[in-house]
Amino acid sequence: MAENLKSDVAAKEAFRDELLRRGFDAARITGSPADITATKGGETFYFEVKFTRQSASYFGAATLTGGTLLLRARSG
Repeated sequence: MAENLKSDVAAKEAFRDELLRRGFDAARITGSPADITATKGGETFYFEVKFTRQSASYFGAATLTGGTLLLRARSG
């Protein structure tokens, strides 16, 4: 099977590992309500990870839909 060049799995794993290195108590790749869910000092944090192989120019942005889902998940 061919490698999926658009996959962000390695980026999510690297970010999770960096959060743990920086002292987060736990960090998991969750996918919902966000790519990464982490805890530190009793607080829960949600992270979206974006990845590109482009080095000069690219387009990408977190959407309001994603932010809205996170707010709903926290309040529900």
